[in-house]
Amino acid sequence: MSSADLDRLEAPLLAAAWAEVGFGAKRTEISEVRWPHEIDYTFDVWNGGVCTKKEHTVRLYSGGNLTTMPSKLPGRLMTQPLAIAAMLGMVALGYACCADSPVSNMLLTPLGGRNIGIVILVVAVILHLAESVYCFFVIKQNLQQSVGAAMAWSFYAACVGWPVTRRVLQLKHVAKAPSKGK
Repeated sequence: MSSADLDRLEAPLLAAAWAEVGFGAKRTEISEVRWPHEIDYTFDVWNGGVCTKKEHTVRLYSGGNLTTMPSKLPGRLMTQPLAIAAMLGMVALGYACCADSPVSNMLLTPLGGRNIGIVILVVAVILHLAESVYCFFVIKQNLQQSVGAAMAWSFYAACVGWPVTRRVLQLKHVAKAPSKGK
């Protein structure tokens, strides 16, 4: 197993740590490799200013690959407080722009009316789609993940925008960080 093989696993290991304990997980470090089947790794978990070290084992697939979208991660991505707020905000704005009722008029009044609300909704949808495309290319090209993983990240970015895109940026940063011990 080469150093390049291990470096390629940095972002997927962080995603696996997020799936296990949440987004307080930081600084993954490989402790043991049973190539090409399993990897034991440790990571720091920050919670309320207190750091604890956790250990976890992940199974590799297809000759030593690991995905950036473990099965538990979508639930964590979509239940971030900011992600929930983004989803509720988009639904409320979409409803207010499409339904002509006293409630929708009340929702659109702080924005300056229905026409401005529609412009804001269209811009928000375009920005979410742009973030989605960006996330797809980062996951597929920079992190060299499968099309399925890239599409999953892209879908969640389209749904909520920044709360998912910032996680993709964190994965990209971890993948580009210099290897430990070099």
